[in-house]
Amino acid sequence: MEIGDDSGAYAGRLLAGLGAEVVRARVPQSAAPDSWSVDPDPVVQDFLHRGKAEVMLPAEESNRSAAIAELLRGADITIESGSTDVLATLGLDLDHPALADPELIRTRISPWGIQSERAGTPATDLISSAAGGFLALGGWPDRAPTRAYGDQSLRMASLYAAVGALLAVRARAISGSGQQVEVSVQESVATALENALQYSDLEGVVRRRVGAGYQEAGTGVYACSDGFVYVMVGRLSTAQGWVNLLDWLDEAGVPGTAGLRTTEWTDHEYRKSAAAQAEFRRIFESFAADRSKADLYVEAQRRNIAVCPVNSPQDLLASEHLNARDFFVTADRRRSVGAPFRLSATPWSLPVPTRVPA
Repeated sequence: MEIGDDSGAYAGRLLAGLGAEVVRARVPQSAAPDSWSVDPDPVVQDFLHRGKAEVMLPAEESNRSAAIAELLRGADITIESGSTDVLATLGLDLDHPALADPELIRTRISPWGIQSERAGTPATDLISSAAGGFLALGGWPDRAPTRAYGDQSLRMASLYAAVGALLAVRARAISGSGQQVEVSVQESVATALENALQYSDLEGVVRRRVGAGYQEAGTGVYACSDGFVYVMVGRLSTAQGWVNLLDWLDEAGVPGTAGLRTTEWTDHEYRKSAAAQAEFRRIFESFAADRSKADLYVEAQRRNIAVCPVNSPQDLLASEHLNARDFFVTADRRRSVGAPFRLSATPWSLPVPTRVPA
């Protein structure tokens, strides 16, 4: 049973896709708590809730507890999302008697953790992204932070919740007992900061947002004939990648390539300089100017060079790889993404089985 705000919606979708019967308990929008986090976009709602059964709870708050108790009968897993105050408003208190089943797996997703001093405080994706550190890495250094699209903090928390619930199911098969899986949205965000935690832990460096800037020559977004590619042949990549790229430029007869082989280019401080970044950009973009991002990507893969296309949504829909993997499906004549992964014993089972031709 899934109840709460949309911070747990993706967890329910993942479990439904893996074969669970998911019942989503809803309240009329007019009766929803003020802090209700629901993306009104019908495409988003279809993506998050396809494959679930829906039950509308009474509009009157006083009648919801009994309705919740009826829904919980026979439930194996709950996905409870939102602050404790939000859940209480929906009729699900922490000590609801229907939650006493010793075999029940309770999956709790909350903004701060249910034992936090902020447990009763609601939060939006914007707040959770800021509190978890994600917001600090997005945007330009001389401007306000930029929020990532798509309520990503909530999706992160849902993914952790789904994995935790599945682990609890496996543990119950061994012990016979259920358990409580607690997921904090803030903590979920804090574990998804790329290498920011490692920089802080290992080097004592606090990563800052760089926007469209570059940290060094050879790592960043560069123009080509039909858009942009991301290149990583700097310090964060491998020395061999840098050598392979220069060999490729030499084979193509790109003027100035020899200058990139001088000893100063082995100095990371020099490669971070504006002069070095401008020189690399001039040379690489002169090479890429008559090559498409697809051609650059394919040949770079063959040469073991880290180059990838900067894809538009249209590029992804036309992707040879994604279409060959049957990633896109149709439902109600609408094209949508399919299974995020495929497992042989538990195949994806949402009612969107039709393949979309490439």
